[in-house]
Amino acid sequence: MYCKTRAFLKGRVYFSKGDTPVGVQASDSQGVAGVKKGLKPVKPAGSPLFPHASGKWAKKVNGQLKYFGRWDDHDGAIAEYRAFCGEEEIVVKALSVADGVNLFLDRELKRRASKEISANHLRDIKSTCKRILEVFGRERSIESLGPDDFARYKLSRIGTCNIVSFGNETVRVKACFSWLLKMKYIEEVEFGPDFRKPTDLQVRRHRRSVGNKTISNSDWRYIVDECGVHLRAMVHLAANCAYGPTDCARLDLKRFDGEWLEYPRTKTEVDRMAYLWPETIEAVKASIQRRPDPKKGFEHLLFVHRDGGSYDRSDNPISKAFRSAAGRAGLKRESFYWLRHTFETIAGDLGDQVAVNTVMGHVDTSMAAVYRHEVDSHRVIKVCNHVRDWIYAG
Repeated sequence: MYCKTRAFLKGRVYFSKGDTPVGVQASDSQGVAGVKKGLKPVKPAGSPLFPHASGKWAKKVNGQLKYFGRWDDHDGAIAEYRAFCGEEEIVVKALSVADGVNLFLDRELKRRASKEISANHLRDIKSTCKRILEVFGRERSIESLGPDDFARYKLSRIGTCNIVSFGNETVRVKACFSWLLKMKYIEEVEFGPDFRKPTDLQVRRHRRSVGNKTISNSDWRYIVDECGVHLRAMVHLAANCAYGPTDCARLDLKRFDGEWLEYPRTKTEVDRMAYLWPETIEAVKASIQRRPDPKKGFEHLLFVHRDGGSYDRSDNPISKAFRSAAGRAGLKRESFYWLRHTFETIAGDLGDQVAVNTVMGHVDTSMAAVYRHEVDSHRVIKVCNHVRDWIYAG
C-alpha cells in the first residue's frame, strides 16, 4: 500500500511506502495510549492527524474534515487513515496567506455591516491584513509560518509605529489566525514568545517619552475659534462629555434634549451621562440648524456629513478636521482624543472618581459597582461644571 500526504508549509511527507508514519513509532504512544476520558491528547510528532474536540483523530482533506478513530487508539486511527487513502496519492492543499486573509476580511466586513465593529476598527483590520500579505507573501502556506516569520513581521514595523500601536497590531494579527483556527481552516500557528503586546513597564516608559496628552484651556479656546459650526459642536461635546470621534459620529439626534445627555459609550456599551454646559447646548443647536439633509438610513444621526452620510468612516473625518483646526491655531501634536484625556485629568481633581467614570463610560469591574445602581446627578453636575470652570478660567 502506498499513500503519502504532503504538508506544504514544512515540506514533510508524512507517509511513505512503509507501514509506519514518518516520525511515529508503531509502539510509541506519545502520551496517546491510555488517554483519560475527556483529556485531550497531545498530537504525536510527525502525525498527520490532530485530536478533534469530538474525541476522535481528524485531518482536513481538500477542505473537509475527516475523522479516524478515537483519541485512545492513535494507531487504529492511523490504520483508518491509510485505508481512506487507498492506493491513491492524496495531496492536501494548505491554505495560502491570501486565501486566509480574504476569509477573515469577509467575516469582518459582515461584522461591520451588522454594526458589531466600528469603521475605524475595520480600517485597522484592513491595514493589518495588507501588511500580513506584504511581509509573508500571498502564496505562502499559513501552516509554514513560524516564530521566525513573526519576528520578521515585528522587525518590519520598527520605526513605523509606536510600541502601543504595535501591541494593538499583534492582537489583530493573532485574531486573524485564531479565527481561522477556530473555523478549522488551519492548524495552530506558532507565533513565538516575542510576538506579543508590550509589557506594562514598556507601556509606561513609552508614555513617559511621549509626554502629556492633555490640551490646555487656552489652546482649547484657540482651536474652537478655528472650528466650523459642526466641528465646534463636536469639540464642545468632547470637552464637556469626554466624547471621542466615534461617539460624536454615532450620536442619535433624539438624545439631545435638554441639559442632560445620556448615551452609552460606543466602545464598551457602558451607560453614561453628562450635564451639558450652556455653551455646549448653544453649539449643538447651531450645528443642528445647519445640518445637511441626510441620506436614507442616516436620518437618526445628530451629525450628518456634508455628503448626507455618517461621519463614522474609515478615513476618520472628525479627527482630520480637528487636526486641521489645531494646525491653524498654531498647534502641531494635539488630537481630538486628547480632549477625553483632558476631561479625565481635570475632573479627577475633585476626587469623585465614580462620578467621573459615569461621564467617561469606563468599565467598572469592582464589587462596589455590582452593588451600586445609580450615581446622584448632583455629583455628575459638579464634575462637569468643574471642567467648565477650568476651561473658561483666565
